[in-house]
Amino acid sequence: MLYDGETIDDLQYEGLKIIQKKNSFRYGTDAILLAKFTMRVLFKEKKAVLTDGKHILADFGTGTGIVPIILSGKCNLKMMYGFEVQTDMAQMAQRSVELNELNNKIEIINEDINFLSDKWGNSTIDVVVTNPPYKKIGTGIKCKNDNMSLSRHEIKCTLDDVIKKASELLVPGGHFTMINRPERLADMIESMRKYKLEPKRIQFVLPKKDKAPTMFLVHAVLHGGKNLIVEEPLYLYDGENISKNLEEIYLL
Repeated sequence: MLYDGETIDDLQYEGLKIIQKKNSFRYGTDAILLAKFTMRVLFKEKKAVLTDGKHILADFGTGTGIVPIILSGKCNLKMMYGFEVQTDMAQMAQRSVELNELNNKIEIINEDINFLSDKWGNSTIDVVVTNPPYKKIGTGIKCKNDNMSLSRHEIKCTLDDVIKKASELLVPGGHFTMINRPERLADMIESMRKYKLEPKRIQFVLPKKDKAPTMFLVHAVLHGGKNLIVEEPLYLYDGENISKNLEEIYLL
């Protein structure tokens, strides 16, 4: 079912589609990169760690449901849960799940991660992924649209809240992947170390080779050893075209 102001968009990947609002929050490159990064580091490399279909994944702030929907195309997981605090967004994401006939793989949960019900006990999730609000309250451009404000600014939860809750829900040795802005890098490492999530890989994302990074991707392990790898930077464009660097690594 579509409501006024909504569209069905073809993801051009595994036949998947997604419902979005025309004048509200819509998924962007960052969500695609997060899904592909998670897929690569946990499922696709020679030492892939999650291949037996027994693991559970949670997406904090799932928004349109884009990340679990993309992951459903290639990743072998027992179940994926998308947590979303905004009721209208959660309902829309659930309709996208139903549109793609993924009810047996994805469930959208309309809850604030800071106040999850007793169903979600500690040490119950194998993987947490998140594309959290990037901006602290009082920084950046203020959005007129409430959906966009909640998605971009730390109104309902902070970066520290996200990392703390991930640490609580993850099993020992569980995995955490996130995309964020370079200005939050120090905040992220401080919070991760505080809650025993050890960063294992970081990859910076550049618009072009000669530009400064605008995003970074990180993979961390709960109670993991201290051994951080900084991967080759990922740049998005070569002139006006998608870079071969992006195609080789992420267009799986």
